[in-house]
Amino acid sequence: MLIVAHRRELIHQAYAKLLGYGLDEADVGVVMAADPRRRPAAGIQVASVDTLRYRARPKADLVIIDECHRATAKSYRELTDAYPAAVHSASRRRRLGCTR
Repeated sequence: MLIVAHRRELIHQAYAKLLGYGLDEADVGVVMAADPRRRPAAGIQVASVDTLRYRARPKADLVIIDECHRATAKSYRELTDAYPAAVHSASRRRRLGCTR
């Protein structure tokens, strides 16, 4: 699973929330410049969309975009194009927006 956000603060929040749900630190990695929580083998990756533009992208069957209203930006379109099986639906792409 890959969770993508556009701001450092959102990446930190997503990572903390996953750990708060009881996931082990070894199972969650962060893909963001200068972040020490890089764990390429972790099954869940929380990543900066900007960092993913310049690094190898992790494998993912599910891609979650935080603040998906930004998903029409070129950087996000390039990202979703790189994961065609993960975002494929009858309408080519399916996005679900959730707020709290």
